[in-house]
Parts: sequence; C-alpha cells; structure tokens
Amino acid sequence: VNLSQQLLIAAGLGVVVGISSALALVALRRSEKKTKYQFKETAPKTYSVVLSPKMISTISLRWFGPKFSPKDVPRFYDAASITEKPDSFRLVIDILVSRYGPGGELSQPRPTKVLGFDARGFIFGAGLALELGLPLVLLRKDRKSPGPLVESGAFTKEYVETKEEKMSLRLGSIVPGDRVILVDDLIATGGTALSGFELVSALGGTVHEFAAVTELPTLKGVDRIRAAEGGKYRDVPILNILLDSDLGPESCWDPAGWKEDGRVVPREVAKSVQGAKV
Repeated sequence: VNLSQQLLIAAGLGVVVGISSALALVALRRSEKKTKYQFKETAPKTYSVVLSPKMISTISLRWFGPKFSPKDVPRFYDAASITEKPDSFRLVIDILVSRYGPGGELSQPRPTKVLGFDARGFIFGAGLALELGLPLVLLRKDRKSPGPLVESGAFTKEYVETKEEKMSLRLGSIVPGDRVILVDDLIATGGTALSGFELVSALGGTVHEFAAVTELPTLKGVDRIRAAEGGKYRDVPILNILLDSDLGPESCWDPAGWKEDGRVVPREVAKSVQGAKV
C-alpha cells in the first residue's frame, strides 16, 4: 500500500469515526431529552410535571387580578407571559414533546392528532403538533370555522358570558381511529375541556390525554370531567404542567400605584404610562 492509499484509508477512517461520534452525540442528546422531565400522579389518572424551582422560574406564568383582567375572576393567567419569552415557551413545548414523543410515557399507542382549543390552546397545540409531526385540529367558538360542522352542547365557564357558548369542529377533521391530544392553557370549570372530549368522541376519535399549562383547582374542573356522561372519561389522563400552588403572590403582575381611569389607557399617554408603571 503506497502513501496515497494510506492517506485515503486514514481519511476514510476519520470520516467513519466522525460520523459515528456525531451519531452517538445525537443519540445521547435524544436520550437526555427523553429523561429530562418526570411526571407524577397527583390524583387517579391526573398528572403534573416534577418541576425544579429553576424550571418554575423559567416558565414564569404570571396572573392578573380582577382589576386588570378582561373577566371578573380572582386570577386571570396570562399565556403571553410564556410566549413572550422564548426560553419559557421552549420549555413548555419540550415538556409536552417529552411526554408524547418517541420514548415518552404516553407515546404508545401513538397519538395521531393534536387539537388546540380556541384561542390560547392554538398556541401550545401548534408548537406540540409541529414538533411531533402531527396535524393540528382547531376547535373553534361560535361556528367560526368554515365548512360543515358538528357542535358541542352549551357549557359554563369560570365567568359569566353574555351569550351561551358552544364549540365546533369541522366534519372530517377527526375520523374514527384517531387518538387526539387535547391542548389548552387552563382547566377551570372543565366546561370548555368537555366540549373537546364530547366532539372528539362524536366523530369516532379517542382522547389520548388532555393537557393544560395550569388549573384552577377550586373550580373542580377535573372532577366535572370525570363525572361527565356517567363517568365516560374517568380513565382519560389529564396533565397540568404547573400546579396552581406553584404560582404565589409573586406571580401577580398587577401594577402597583395604578391611578389611571381603568386598565385601558389612551394612545397618547401609553408610552409614558408604560415606562413609569408597567
């Protein structure tokens, strides 16, 4: 073997070693991602994520009191506090992917679709669907989707609406045999969540799991889901990434010393008010 042939052999071996090392690194990182997040059962078939103080701080979900909320509720959780911080948004999506993606606790049987609730469920559902390579189905309010629809029964929420609310799905968006991950930002009374359960079932699908960022446990939404239709959904798993108890007074973002006339300020003074008080 002459020198040129030796160099070619060495180069070939170098490429093989390099590729093998790269593949090993990818496999290691995938393995780390699979084992990064742990889930605990807080009640039968109800789960949350084991979060370190650093992870809770990274997610940093904030809430506003009634004075600064669009609805008269004690806490109005702000999904934008997650989406406005890429590291927070990334962490929430990574947690969901680790649960339903390859090797995850709920990866088998494999889910076939992700359903996002109007409107904040679209945000987290889209990120999850994209990462899993699954279709994203949009559950809309007030017959807002085009095409032939199926509609849920009317439901109640944690605040009073001016009119009866129902949700709808386009026919064909869920088909028999589908296993569907339902995604929303919050479980409150469970009424909105149940509309998703009801419509997926009506179209022949199965709810793989209902996943939310957090829950208002005092409103007993999970209990309502479990009791619905004679206990039809009692064994469907439900996930809350954050527990309400994880979010204390420090998560309240009501501006101190607010003296404006209401929470909406005129455009002409918005910049100065923002700089001084928000």
